[in-house]
Amino acid sequence: MNKLLILLWILIPLSVYSAITSALTEEINTFNTPAIDISQLEQKNMQLWCGDDEYMFNTIEKTFKEKPIAVGEIRIGGKLDNPVVGMLVFTYNAFTNRGSMLLSMPEVGKTCLLSHGVNWTFK
Repeated sequence: MNKLLILLWILIPLSVYSAITSALTEEINTFNTPAIDISQLEQKNMQLWCGDDEYMFNTIEKTFKEKPIAVGEIRIGGKLDNPVVGMLVFTYNAFTNRGSMLLSMPEVGKTCLLSHGVNWTFK
């Protein structure tokens, strides 16, 4: 039973991540304009640190004192009538001038840390 739970804990986020990257790839492929030459882009595989939504957001808020200041939906194909498959969340602490970009996958209750930056400038 424990092995099954561990396997599901690994496979479900991977399948959602795969769906999100597939949706983003499809969107990039259909969004090829003179301003974006997709032949100049390459896909990279990278390790992400992910955890339960509650843990990730509590840690960001309590440890780093960051609050969400921007949220964007990820929809398949970037079409507004398609279901939401993920959320991009930017958290920020104005006192420390630090912020984090998170990828939240509500369907599986997981959130991944995409990046953390310092010395932000907003224009």
